[in-house]
Amino acid sequence: MVKVMKRIFSLLLALCITLCCSACFSAAEQTSGAEGCVTAESSSDIVTTQTSGISTSEDYKSLKCTDINDFKKINLVYGDGFTALNISFPKLWKLKKQDDGNFHVCRGSLEIGSLVIGEDGNGGEVLERAEKTRPKVKYTYTVERFGEGEDAQYFRKLLIEYRDGEDTEKVTLKVKYTEIDDGGIDMIRTLAQPVEYACLPEMGTIPFSEGNGKKSILILGNSFVNSSRIGNTLQDLCGDECKITGVSRSNVSVLHYTADEEMLERIESGQYGILFMCGFFSSKDVEEFEKIQEACEKSDTVLVIFPAHNEVVTSINSAKSKFSESAHFLDWRTTLNNLVISGVDYWDLCMHDGPEHSTPLAGYVGAYMIYCAVFGKTPQNIPKTSISYDYIQEKLGDYPEQGRIWLVDEHSIYYFG
Repeated sequence: MVKVMKRIFSLLLALCITLCCSACFSAAEQTSGAEGCVTAESSSDIVTTQTSGISTSEDYKSLKCTDINDFKKINLVYGDGFTALNISFPKLWKLKKQDDGNFHVCRGSLEIGSLVIGEDGNGGEVLERAEKTRPKVKYTYTVERFGEGEDAQYFRKLLIEYRDGEDTEKVTLKVKYTEIDDGGIDMIRTLAQPVEYACLPEMGTIPFSEGNGKKSILILGNSFVNSSRIGNTLQDLCGDECKITGVSRSNVSVLHYTADEEMLERIESGQYGILFMCGFFSSKDVEEFEKIQEACEKSDTVLVIFPAHNEVVTSINSAKSKFSESAHFLDWRTTLNNLVISGVDYWDLCMHDGPEHSTPLAGYVGAYMIYCAVFGKTPQNIPKTSISYDYIQEKLGDYPEQGRIWLVDEHSIYYFG
């Protein structure tokens, strides 16, 4: 009898366990269908968990956001200047230009936000806000809610203000909250900065008419003036418009020419309309440069600080600052460096020797700069004495046409408007 009772009890217990497990499984299945879903966009290989039924302003923080670690640099441009807003931008996101000149932000075929010039006029309830100001840039970050209850949607909004010359520009990035996590948005906002994305030569900033009007140019410097053949190339570009004299002496600086009484007399006598001075290597060069400045002042000769590629930056900047009222500044050195940044081979501009003397290609660049600054136009004559025009086009591309130098990858630039 006892054995029969135990058998019946075992059967009843097994039946109860089976019924309870079935009920629990059914309840769990219904809860999953009502409160959450997992979606995977075929275009991105990203799985994002979203939860419906948001009821309080804090619940959005429990949403699972995409962890993005792969970024690319893009440059956003508005207006006619050469300043861009450089930001880190997720590689999985794409920008699609709209008819109004702004952009949709997309992940694959899915639109996830917008990128607009100025402030985004469509604001929601602000749940978070952070601001920070750095030199030339300020950002305001907000998390905003649109709609209520189960219809609520959450967005991250980043307003970046940056200096473009004397103006302040604004750009607003707005994306769905779950498309990027806090670390990703920090990457965008903390690394945003204005940059110069291209440059053009100065045009007509150093005319002969500013001084004594004599159509004659003197270039003074060391062996870099000689190795580059800048004087010969400038004469080719100018033709009969003016006379060019290039003087180069090995291992000398400004100090050497200030001790050359014959050279100072030639300058004081008014033989030259414009003097382009290289050779700033020390504080002594800066101090003694005043003698050159005084000689030019006596003859009404236009004076230009024109640093070659091997000169010392601190001395150049010191001279530029000290003589800002009495001398122009045309930066041959920086222009050569910018060309290297743009992709020109360094060794096409510099020789394979100890001092890395400037090549005739570098001399062409310097001559081109001088011509544009003096005559206010790009040169039409083709150099023939020291370098061939075919070689220039091969190495510098379309630089001779406008003198434009790209400082960033052209394909990274996005233009508003």
